[in-house]
Parts: sequence; C-alpha cells; structure tokens
Amino acid sequence: LPDCEEPVITHRIWTQPPQIEERLAEVNEHIEKVIQMYLRNEYANIAEYNEQAGVIAEKSHFIVIAGFPSGFSETAAKRLLSIAASGARCGVHLLIQRDLRQPPVDRSLEEELRRSCLHIKLEKGVFRLGDDKVIFDPAPSDEDPNTLIHRIGQAGVDSNRVEVPFSQIA
Repeated sequence: LPDCEEPVITHRIWTQPPQIEERLAEVNEHIEKVIQMYLRNEYANIAEYNEQAGVIAEKSHFIVIAGFPSGFSETAAKRLLSIAASGARCGVHLLIQRDLRQPPVDRSLEEELRRSCLHIKLEKGVFRLGDDKVIFDPAPSDEDPNTLIHRIGQAGVDSNRVEVPFSQIA
C-alpha cells in the first residue's frame, strides 16, 4: 500500500516496544485533539461532526495489530486500552489479532481490553461473536492478493487531499 499512498500505513510497520509505545502515544494525542477541537460538547461522535463538516470531515483511522501482545510493554498496553475506551467515538478503530501462545502483558489490562472490544473467537472451525455465529464473505478468488492490494491502494490515492470551495472560506 505505501507504493500508492505512503501515509496509509504511517510509513512503516512497527515491531519494537519503544516504537509501538511512541506510535500509540501519537494516536492518543490524535484522539485528544479530535475531542478538544471537533467534538467538544457539541457532538457525541465523529460521525455527527462529519455530517455537518462536509468537505473538511475528519477521516477514520484503523490500528491493525497482529500477534498481540508480542512487542507490547505495560505502557503500550495501557495506551492501547485508552484507545479502546475512547477511540471509536473519535473515528479510531482497533483490529487486534490476539496470539494465545503469548502470555498477557498484564492480566487486568487484558481483561479490561476484552471488555472494551468486540471479541470474535474461533471455536471448532466456527467464528463466534458471543453466542452468535459470524460468517465472513469469501476472499476474492479471481484476483491474487497483490492485485487486490494495488486496487485498494489506487482507490486511496489523494485520500488526504481536501479541497475546500472558496465560497465556504469566504
């Protein structure tokens, strides 16, 4: 994806504990900015703000974590918990794949994180959300992964560009 639009993955994939801590701190700062500058006491969430914002709407962000908690310090886990608690309201969403072979960073933090997120679990070959069965759409079969990623990347080109009509500024 960075071949098409570099900011899509914020320049790189983070794997080292200090890098993860720093990036999660930046995401928490973004959430604070959204609350202070856009939501204030006027909007319940970023979707409400974006309805009236029009062309200057705030984009959504997705934090994708594979192999959690590998590479996560206690500080990073606390920052992640903060994002889980207030991120969705601000357009910041988490997709976390938990590696059950890894010991938890802190059991109480992990339980709190579990309470803050939807939890899809694979049981006997069936994905479940609570007691409900989850059925995912099948993966596209007529395209190889590189072609699909290229199409997604091309669709995101210039996604950060905002054009505001002069009449709106005036």
